[in-house]
Amino acid sequence: KEAGAIRFSIVTSGRNTNNPNEFNQIIRVLDRIKNEVGLEICCSLGLLTYEQALKLKEVGVTRYHSNIETAPSHFPDICTTHSYEDKMSTIDNAQKAGIRVCSG
Repeated sequence: KEAGAIRFSIVTSGRNTNNPNEFNQIIRVLDRIKNEVGLEICCSLGLLTYEQALKLKEVGVTRYHSNIETAPSHFPDICTTHSYEDKMSTIDNAQKAGIRVCSG
């Protein structure tokens, strides 16, 4: 923050963060960053449920990154770990929770 940063982003690898212990650890870290450092928070954690999106919003996440990667017709050729609908559901869940989405 002292160097001019306004935003902190946390990115995880993998399909999602469905492990409750892992997700709760991320929530604790984000809560500390928001309260102790005072930066805006962005996340890219993979597929996201609505309940997870609400928890992220509660700790101050303002933006969620989720790339669609390609057109629906080409999606199965590009991605084999999840569907186009899974991606769209993640985007919808973040938006419904009041989080802005960055997507391409």
